[in-house]
Amino acid sequence: MYISQESEDQAQARLGNVLAESELVVYERPYAFVEINASRFPEELFPVALAFVRDEDVWSVLVPTSSAQQEQFVIFGFHFKPNLDNSGFVGWLASHLKACLGTGVLVVCGQNSLRGGIFDYWGAPWSIAKQVIAEVERLRVCGNRDEQLIQAEPISQVGSVQASIGDVILSGPHAREIAEDWAAAWNARDLERILSHYAQDVLFFSPSVVTRYGEPTGMLRGKHALREHFRRGLETFGANVRFTIIDVLSGVNGYTVYYSRENGATVVDNVIVDASGKGVQVHAHYRAA
Repeated sequence: MYISQESEDQAQARLGNVLAESELVVYERPYAFVEINASRFPEELFPVALAFVRDEDVWSVLVPTSSAQQEQFVIFGFHFKPNLDNSGFVGWLASHLKACLGTGVLVVCGQNSLRGGIFDYWGAPWSIAKQVIAEVERLRVCGNRDEQLIQAEPISQVGSVQASIGDVILSGPHAREIAEDWAAAWNARDLERILSHYAQDVLFFSPSVVTRYGEPTGMLRGKHALREHFRRGLETFGANVRFTIIDVLSGVNGYTVYYSRENGATVVDNVIVDASGKGVQVHAHYRAA
């Protein structure tokens, strides 16, 4: 932890550089806090949670959500470069976002000695996710160029992002278009095209995860893990792999694809998607031939 004396301009220049040099990760789906009685540790949430915090009464756990009944946050995180003085970073960036976008933030800190030490998870209202991330990216560019961090227009002029019916309910034709391209990618054995249908932080649940890896939760997290899973699947089934779509159903923030496999099995994939139509949570259900 650093202690330093500097002017306001010096602090702004230093912290702009800290931001520019940091490793930024933006999670593509909304997160929310769930509360569990503090008398037990909610270990069942361990595979999907980003943070566990507790007081005398509850565990408060930050997890992905698709429920509009919960307060939803866009989550982004920073790992800081070693040996850079990041003291005052939270207050500086939080104050800036409040001034230019009108929003408060949540911040949860941890430590990873292998990646620079202290790291932060930040949250802001999901309804203004695009503005928040755009402003953080703008500040990073300014810090990289050692430019003055000029405040962006206030939110009253920018306008907030409000979800419309079209943003929430995926249309039938759009759902089928996504599903048919996904199936065609499998039939072409094109791994990169298959993976293009999934978000970076995808959560993937399937019986094949249990049988192929012995993973008792049946869950894989992230596109990197999914890449290896699908690569092994393509190797196992070889040139015979064949996905035939039977039906596609659209829903709130996602779709369900019902299809058959080359071995006669039938499968239902329930897919929750982000704003770009990429799968952020997938549950696969099988019936053997």
